[in-house]
Amino acid sequence: MINCIFKANPIIRGWANYYANAHNCHYVFNKLEFWLWHLYYYKLFRAYKNQYSKTGGREINSMIRWNKDFFDPITQWPRIIIDDKTYSLFKPTKIKFRPPQFVQKYKNPYVLCSSRLSGNCQNQSSNAY
Repeated sequence: MINCIFKANPIIRGWANYYANAHNCHYVFNKLEFWLWHLYYYKLFRAYKNQYSKTGGREINSMIRWNKDFFDPITQWPRIIIDDKTYSLFKPTKIKFRPPQFVQKYKNPYVLCSSRLSGNCQNQSSNAY
């Protein structure tokens, strides 16, 4: 489980930073958090089920959910504690929405100024039309 968190954190952080300026990023990040939590939980569930093959699903669920080494007791977010250091899975919703930055019209050389024909354009060049 330790490798799971250490390997997944840079991938999740990079993916979240790349898509932070998408229109519906908060919705997508919430879905991603839901999926990550269930993936981590079922990975633990399978490990416990292999270790305690005679116990039922309810007992395994209570062993996993209330074990403070695997989940934060307040937020129920996956974490791992090693030598009094806490390593938690990165939450994509920590990334703030960044609206895309567009180039202003008068600074873009490919957009023609509406007043270019009259000669009053701010972005004039010698080899213009």
